[in-house]
Order: sequence, then structure tokens, then C-alpha cells
Amino acid sequence: MKNYKWKIPSFAKGIDANKAQKELSKIEKKHGGLTPEAVIKEATPINSLLHKIFEWDNSKAGNNYRLQQARSLVNNIEIIIVSDDSKTHCIDVYEIIKNKESGNKYKHIETLTYNEQEQVRIAILNSLRQLQAKLKIYKNFDQVLEYMQSTILELEKTIL
Repeated sequence: MKNYKWKIPSFAKGIDANKAQKELSKIEKKHGGLTPEAVIKEATPINSLLHKIFEWDNSKAGNNYRLQQARSLVNNIEIIIVSDDSKTHCIDVYEIIKNKESGNKYKHIETLTYNEQEQVRIAILNSLRQLQAKLKIYKNFDQVLEYMQSTILELEKTIL
């Protein structure tokens, strides 16, 4: 049996990730694919396992939707970087910085303090480890995985 967990535990509202995954699989089979619309349809009945994850009060849901739109807006801004070989790359302009006193906030990458940059390095390292674990599932990525391991080791050296 596979074991599932929530990426953001507070999102779960007390629902076990394994049970939620099982429910999502049922929805996928029933509707011939997993879409947000299908999930909402199946979560609508009050006795649905997934019901309490959603905000059903339209006055609250409207504000939550606008908050999500605001997050999408901030997360959708990228800066174009031109490398030495004239190739262009885009990276996010804002990073989410966690602060116990003032809460989580977006900050422009050019204004990050050393400690905030450290948070970003740790997040990147975690993302690389996650990507590495994902690539191990697939075939023919041995060389890439070797390079990734070297990259992870080098990045670990830069973290306090």
C-alpha cells in the first residue's frame, strides 16, 4: 500500500491524505479523468469526504477566490534573464518568505536579505531532492541523476 501525505497539512482540515487520494481516484474513474469541476461536483454533498476542504459560503468563497487570484498574479510575474550565450531564461520575481513575527510575505528577489536568501536556497534544495526522487521512478535518467546529486551536494555546502 502506498502512503500519501499532504504537502500543506493545514489545507487538509483533518482529512487523512490516504483517504483523500482514494476518493480522488474514485472521482477520476467515475468521470473519466480528474478535473477541478469533477472534484467540486463530488465534494458538494455534505457527507462527501472532501466536502469540508471547500468553502461553501459564497460570501467567504468570493474573497478566497480573489485571494487566490492575487497569489496567481504575484506568482505569474517573471523576470527575463539573458545569459552569456544570449539565451533567455525566466525566473519568478517574488519569493514567499516565512517570518514568525509578521507572517508569510512575498518579497522581490532583489530585496532579499541574507537570511531570506538562505530560506530560498533551502527551498531550492528541497525541490531538487523532490525532482530527483521523481526522476528515479522513470527509466533512462541515470546520467541526469548523477548530475543532480553533484548539484545537490554543492548546494548543501552553501547552506549554513
